[in-house]
Order: sequence, then structure tokens, then C-alpha cells
Amino acid sequence: MEPQMPDRQAPLLSLRRADEAIGVVALLAIVFSILWGVISRYIFPQPAAWTYELAIMAFAYLVFFGAVAGVRLGSHAAIDVLVAALCRMAGRRRSAGSTICCSPSSSF
Repeated sequence: MEPQMPDRQAPLLSLRRADEAIGVVALLAIVFSILWGVISRYIFPQPAAWTYELAIMAFAYLVFFGAVAGVRLGSHAAIDVLVAALCRMAGRRRSAGSTICCSPSSSF
């Protein structure tokens, strides 16, 4: 499967780039929640206890939607040496085998 080239004309809030928009929102949530946690800890008498949990949840969204964007753009981590060493038929079998092995686990 060939990676799709990014559409330079599509705005960030379009459905084509929704994964990137969610990643940007998650990154902003991480930065501002940690910033608010530090400010509330040292300036106010009662620190905000929810900032750490929000940053953890936002980081999980950032990782998964960032992985989706990386696969879509073709910038994900791949083992090119191994794939290039396999012949065309073995590569097809490997692709079909990984699809068969991974499909049941994705339904959970």
C-alpha cells in the first residue's frame, strides 16, 4: 500500500487531516495542563490535582493519532532492510500473514 501524499491545500480541520488536528489538540492539552499544574502548585495554596491525569490521557491520544498520521504520510518506522531482502512473493505472503494475524486482535 503506497502512502498517500499529503494534500497541501487541505486545512488542518478537514476530515482528511483529522488525525493531525486531534494530535495538535492533544499536544496543546499536555502543554497547558502541565503549565497549569506548575503554576497552581507554586502560586495558589491548593494545587490542581487533575493536571497530571489529563496530561497522561492526552499523551495516549497523541501517540495513537500520531501513529495514524505517520502511517498515512509514510513517515512511520519500518524495517526496510528486511522488506527489501524478501522477494516479491514472500513479501506478499508476509503482508497477507500479518493481516490475518493482526485482524482478530484489532476487533477487541
